[in-house]
Amino acid sequence: MKKQGKMKKSIIIVVLITLFCISCSGAVIEENIEEIKVIDEVEMVEDVVQKKDNEIEYFEPQIFGCSWAIVSFNVIGTQEKEDPIEYEIQLSDGVHVISQKADFVDGKGYAVFENLNDSTQYTMSICTVIGDVKKVCEDTFEFVMPEREISLTDIDMYINDEIDEHTGSKENQVLLEIQACLSLLGLESGRYGHFDPVTQSNLCQIEYSLNTRGRYVKYDNILAVPNEKTLNAMKDILSRNLTTPSDIIQDFTPADYELSEYAIIDTSGGKLDIERYVLDLIEGNEAIKQIYIDYPYDVESDAFKTLYKEEYEKGSTIESLELRLRQYAAKNKAQFSWKAEEFLLDIAKPAQRLIVMAGSNNKITVNTMIAYSYLFMDAFRATGGQFMTSTTYRDYTFQWKLYSKGGGKSVASRHNPSWHYNRQVYSYVPGFSNHQYGVAIDFHDRTTFHETKLYEFLNENGYKYGFYNYLIEPWHWVYLGEME
Repeated sequence: MKKQGKMKKSIIIVVLITLFCISCSGAVIEENIEEIKVIDEVEMVEDVVQKKDNEIEYFEPQIFGCSWAIVSFNVIGTQEKEDPIEYEIQLSDGVHVISQKADFVDGKGYAVFENLNDSTQYTMSICTVIGDVKKVCEDTFEFVMPEREISLTDIDMYINDEIDEHTGSKENQVLLEIQACLSLLGLESGRYGHFDPVTQSNLCQIEYSLNTRGRYVKYDNILAVPNEKTLNAMKDILSRNLTTPSDIIQDFTPADYELSEYAIIDTSGGKLDIERYVLDLIEGNEAIKQIYIDYPYDVESDAFKTLYKEEYEKGSTIESLELRLRQYAAKNKAQFSWKAEEFLLDIAKPAQRLIVMAGSNNKITVNTMIAYSYLFMDAFRATGGQFMTSTTYRDYTFQWKLYSKGGGKSVASRHNPSWHYNRQVYSYVPGFSNHQYGVAIDFHDRTTFHETKLYEFLNENGYKYGFYNYLIEPWHWVYLGEME
């Protein structure tokens, strides 16, 4: 009986131990299940993060009138497997969607929208473009275009009253209406019916203001000649009852451009260092590099030192040696110019579109024209005088005529190194002139310009507009843009 009691106790103990183990195992299983659930939830969250769209930061649009806006955005983060080739900005009024490719400056995307509807709410979204695939980002931004305070019909009436009896062709009508709008905006209109420098400068300033935000400039919209697009924008601005220049004209800030890295200010003044620009491009062209080895013009280059090794060994005085070497370099530059003509014709040209200056046949690049328009009007208001230009952009052929004094290449080639050295003090070798890049202006007239109030104003303030002087020629100024 005692054995049976012991056996019963043993069985009970085993059962209890078994139950305890089972309960412990259940707790572990439940804990493992909870861990699996947590892991699954984490993985699900990670999946959501991976699938989250591009993160976009929007900025308040810059609005002119009731239908013109510059919109901008910044891509904070992207989950694309590859970088988008481009971005599109889309505006929707709930019925129609319009889009434009975004231009990027300093990492921000910009676009100029015109002909928007007044008193209308727009939803802005960003679309990424990779190959043929477009994807609209989730983030959006809403803004409302202002209400028109004066009807466009009334604006046309005010314009006609301003024009009065002036009539002409359709082209002339656009000019007259633009001049009337300038007057209604409180700006100098110039002589009615004549596209003069005053009209052009104020028109250019308005187009610059309509197409600029920060460092971004939509140069394609800056024409600096009478045109329907800008006229309609000016009418639209007037419809909001804005009648002072400060409401539309933005301050001008000189900006970098394609050749800015070659802008220098040294003992001869400010200029583009075209010699260095050409040398940099030679490095990537073996055929042209060989021409340079035959006719090196940089006295510090290995090619030059190798070619004139004997000159260094003659024992001449430093002054005599330096002069002789610079004379050789001067003729070499001229010889390089005619030997590498096709190369220079390809590179020695304006990087931006040329604008014809009102009252002349002279041309300058659009970015130079913008800077000049601000300089022109500020000088006009300060002195009462108007700048007149003699020469601006020159092509390769014209520069040869000027450099050779009308004799051409064959005549110039017969001159000795001393002639070329002296000639290059006053005239650049074709391909190396700042004039060929559309950023240089020679003011009229060169014999007396330095005695005028306009020169005094330019000499004191030119740098504010990005213009710098070639000191030996007080009439010669170059747009270098932003300089430290």
